[in-house]
Amino acid sequence: MCGATLEQRPGPFHNLPAFCYAIWSVPNEQAQRAHFGQNLFNGKELLAYCLWRRSLTPEESEDWEKALLSCLPGNLNEKLSGLPEFPRHLIESALKEQAPTGKL
Repeated sequence: MCGATLEQRPGPFHNLPAFCYAIWSVPNEQAQRAHFGQNLFNGKELLAYCLWRRSLTPEESEDWEKALLSCLPGNLNEKLSGLPEFPRHLIESALKEQAPTGKL
């Protein structure tokens, strides 16, 4: 139970937890369209990508930026094979969900 081990605080907000935070993500639609040809990531998918992206080391981050810059809508299928497993899987899933035929 949150706050069970904390001392009671006086005032009208005494039942609120001592620590609160919020997380949200806002898609960069222009960048997504430039690299993927469409806006693929919103909500949970975008949050998963952002959390993964922030977990990279500086060297991995630099490699990822280079790989991402080389992705264009016309060569995306070719470039997906060279991407790390997590974002590749996320991108492929989003593309399959949005493709009318279910194919990339």
